[in-house]
Amino acid sequence: ILANVYHTGERFVGSERMVMLPRNGTIEPTYVNFVYEALREIDGSISGIIAIANEVTDLVKARNIARNNADELNQNVREKTAELVRKNEELQQQRDFVEAILDSSVDLIASYDKDTRLLSINKRAAEVYKLDRYGVLGKKLGDVLPQLQNSPAMADLHKALNGQYIHNKIYASVISGAFYENFLIPLRDTNNNVYGALSIAHDITNSVETADKLRQANAQLEKSNQERERFAYIASHDLQEPLRKIRT
Repeated sequence: ILANVYHTGERFVGSERMVMLPRNGTIEPTYVNFVYEALREIDGSISGIIAIANEVTDLVKARNIARNNADELNQNVREKTAELVRKNEELQQQRDFVEAILDSSVDLIASYDKDTRLLSINKRAAEVYKLDRYGVLGKKLGDVLPQLQNSPAMADLHKALNGQYIHNKIYASVISGAFYENFLIPLRDTNNNVYGALSIAHDITNSVETADKLRQANAQLEKSNQERERFAYIASHDLQEPLRKIRT
């Protein structure tokens, strides 16, 4: 480099060049910024070289440490991000699995938070009540189904949200007109505090209608039996007089 500057007169600038120098009883790498400038005489001829150097070892080492720390930090961030993505994927798989189970049920299933906002609703419930199952999430039940405002169903939901287990053996829906066996179960956290409620409604319309038809049939049969007994009594009474005369 010196020879080139001397022969060509072209300035050379070195930035953070590593130079091995004896220090502390050993040879250590040091870093310098330096400039080689041709020393010219009056006639323009080059008679030597001016060298100006500034050591920047501490700066370079500090930047390297910062770079290494940044690389380590970035690596940690990448690892944490990958772990978070993996856990999110696992969580989503679990959610999909639970949703698949709920959607396979013939029961109407929904969950609510303390403010009666819908947290989840299964496919069957959405079909029966003609709801956009994802569009209603986060909305209050009374806003989604205004017919339930001030209804026994809404009162039961509030009871469940206050920690009471509700079981209605027969519940007539004011919306679908069907009959259900209804359960409302408080949801509790690890500290036993209620944070929501789960509702499960099992359609028993066929059973209720069958039982009603059976009651009607039994009532008809009882009426028929009473008519037969009445006829038998009348027939017996009407025959008693001729028989009495015959005996006489």
